[in-house]
Amino acid sequence: MKSLFLFTQSFPYGKGETFIAEELPYLATKFKTIYIFPENCSGEIRPLPANANVVNGFSFLSRANYSFVFKIKSAIKYLTRTIKSKEYGYPPFRNALSYWTQRMHKAVQLKKFMLNSKLNPADVVAYTYWLTGWAEWVALLRDKKVVSKFYSRAHGFDVYETQTGIKFFAWRDYVLSNCDGVFAVSENGAAHLSARYPAHLSKIKTACLGVSDNCTDENHSSNTEQFLLLSCSSTIALKRVEKIVDVVSELKFDLKWVHFGDGPLQSLLNVKVKSLPANISVELMGWKSSKEVIQFYHQNKVDLFINLSTSEGIPVSIMEAMSFGTPVIATKTGGVPELVKPDFGFLFDVDFKTNEISEAIQHFYLMPDSAKQQYRKLARQHYLANFSAAKNYTHFADIICAE
Repeated sequence: MKSLFLFTQSFPYGKGETFIAEELPYLATKFKTIYIFPENCSGEIRPLPANANVVNGFSFLSRANYSFVFKIKSAIKYLTRTIKSKEYGYPPFRNALSYWTQRMHKAVQLKKFMLNSKLNPADVVAYTYWLTGWAEWVALLRDKKVVSKFYSRAHGFDVYETQTGIKFFAWRDYVLSNCDGVFAVSENGAAHLSARYPAHLSKIKTACLGVSDNCTDENHSSNTEQFLLLSCSSTIALKRVEKIVDVVSELKFDLKWVHFGDGPLQSLLNVKVKSLPANISVELMGWKSSKEVIQFYHQNKVDLFINLSTSEGIPVSIMEAMSFGTPVIATKTGGVPELVKPDFGFLFDVDFKTNEISEAIQHFYLMPDSAKQQYRKLARQHYLANFSAAKNYTHFADIICAE
């Protein structure tokens, strides 16, 4: 069996990238050993499979050591070529110099790790969870045949330029040239990459994420006392959680809104919810683990899930809701329309009007229970057919571990 190098932003440290924990057990059955390389190493380490090891100590390069990097001819050659190319997205030369040298330094450190571990390049598969950051460093290793295979996922901010406010992703063409496959988590993401980089069409594919089937009661009816609306996301600008406050403020029936997640805009949200009318109750739960969110679904009958983001890859939070048969109201962004369909949910343009969302919630609230049950049934069926962790992650692991 081969070894897997898995490159993350912070997993298994901290709170982020919770969906990797769902995928990791499937990878663990296909590889002899998994080495996890987190870029950020702060916080507690989450539980891992027995054959997974965390590799720390990959430091950033100090300015004093820049000369070391430039002993490698390929760095200078590609840096020059990239700055001249139209794909380059960071105009100042100093930024380009810093950006490239940091990545080359990381690649050198990885190569040293390979040598010290006495791993045969033919037995190592590299897998970057995002198509930025580590992907650029690992592309160097694949270019120099330090690893035998290199695959990457592609989500949202690492796919859509609008999410990061740049015109181009620097060195994206180089990454695609040296990878063996890029797996967008949505068809929309794959289409975007294919349109931007047509020379690499054969490498760009779709591999959906998934969530485990934790539902034990497929037939629970709607709440009879208070309508329950749920949301789950970081409180950051693109998630627009504050707009949910505007939406529910227009509703006249008794409704309880529960939100999981926190972030830099949490204090503003705390203030804004205080203006809601008496018929709307709110619970801001803060950050909770995926296990705790699943437990909430078990203990409560959620009527609707809501997500009003300006941009998404394909939200795992919506998959979780649908796995419990919860209908969804969401914006048409990224891969969301692949998750939410008109026959069991509600989709709106990103620049929606508040009353459009509130009227949709009102419409669903007034539906007979039999109609709501049909929505729930179809939402769960769509999850089972397309976003099952067991199905999707087993298939993906089979692909990247293939000889």
